[in-house]
Amino acid sequence: MGTFLGHCLPGGFFLAVGLWHLFSCVVRYARADGLRYVAKVYHQGPGFLKFFELYLIILATLFDIFFELFLSTDFRPLDKHGNIPMSLLNDYEHSAMLFVFLIFALATLLSESTNLLPLPRGALHGVAGFCFLIEFLLFHFHSANHEGLESQVHTLLTIPIFACMALSWLLTWQNGSFLMDLAAAGALVLQGTWFLQVAFTLFFPGTIPLGCHHEPDAPNGTDGSTTCKDEMATHRAKAIANLLFTCHVAVVLMLTLAAFAVANAIYKPKGASYETLVDNEEEGPKDGHVQLSDL
Repeated sequence: MGTFLGHCLPGGFFLAVGLWHLFSCVVRYARADGLRYVAKVYHQGPGFLKFFELYLIILATLFDIFFELFLSTDFRPLDKHGNIPMSLLNDYEHSAMLFVFLIFALATLLSESTNLLPLPRGALHGVAGFCFLIEFLLFHFHSANHEGLESQVHTLLTIPIFACMALSWLLTWQNGSFLMDLAAAGALVLQGTWFLQVAFTLFFPGTIPLGCHHEPDAPNGTDGSTTCKDEMATHRAKAIANLLFTCHVAVVLMLTLAAFAVANAIYKPKGASYETLVDNEEEGPKDGHVQLSDL
């Protein structure tokens, strides 16, 4: 992932899946009309595209693994001494993380389309939480190994990853919570947008903060590091990263609210309301007597 494309590919993938989850989540809730809502670890498409999200995850992870190992670097599984080259350790780490998401997609496909893996409800959310745990640990230790601006942007990246992990595990037990499902979709969108921001902040010449520059350390221009010329430039770059992350959070929040409003206006049945039965009962007679008019 030590390239511009290496961050854009997973960023675009998480963003696409997150937007699909966000759209599907609010539409299903609007159509439910007060009925019981059940969170889904994936959302079905129409007709023959029923499992298109799972196929997308499988294809995207396979392509990203291929990119990490064969396209972004000069791939040599072992050096002449039989050891893994230092330049490929990060690629192996990223590929292992992607492989875990591939396992999740395959397990979900088997569980939902066949009788080979009859998992109980909520178990797939637990598997998804485990995948995000692996991703969180990877970028957490990446942040510890990096310095300055690189450490800052990767530390900020762990925030939506942790949110995805925590909400996935909470949905294992609270499978009927629409708000948790909506928050998980928003965190997935935020993870995608911030992945893209990291790509532009660290690797794209026109958007690297003032006073900082990227120095590749491989012959094909991969890996390397983005450093700043002095402490003042580093402090300024970190402050800009914090400001940009706040803007990303605000945009995702506004997008979530707008999606809910649009889904409510288009898909909610006419004359329906989200008031619960308990709320209606509380508005009944307060003297303990039933009026004939109520019958």
